[in-house]
Amino acid sequence: RDVPLYAQRFSGGNGLITLNPKREAVSGLACVAHPKYTPADIPNLKAFLTAVEAAGKNVSDCFYSVPSPGTMALFCCDLVFHDHSTYVMALADALSQEYQQIAKHGLLLQVHCPDLGM
Repeated sequence: RDVPLYAQRFSGGNGLITLNPKREAVSGLACVAHPKYTPADIPNLKAFLTAVEAAGKNVSDCFYSVPSPGTMALFCCDLVFHDHSTYVMALADALSQEYQQIAKHGLLLQVHCPDLGM
């Protein structure tokens, strides 16, 4: 609203979905119970760490990007809490364990959160 010319860039299908108030984020996913973390291999993490090592890079100089709880809330319909703040906090509690697993490897954690601008 404050920058209409810039905002127009996000009005079509090519825009960042989380920054486009005219386009609802739809993924077909829904939260049907209180979120909980189920320990498992994190997709692509082992391959990423292998690539870091093969490149001769220090793990502590690398980052691993993850979605924020707020971003997850935009893409997973809330059928449990019916309160956005409560839902985001429940997702944060569950995701924090995965974030910790990534950080244990010495990687910097980049939390991708375009939802902060909303």
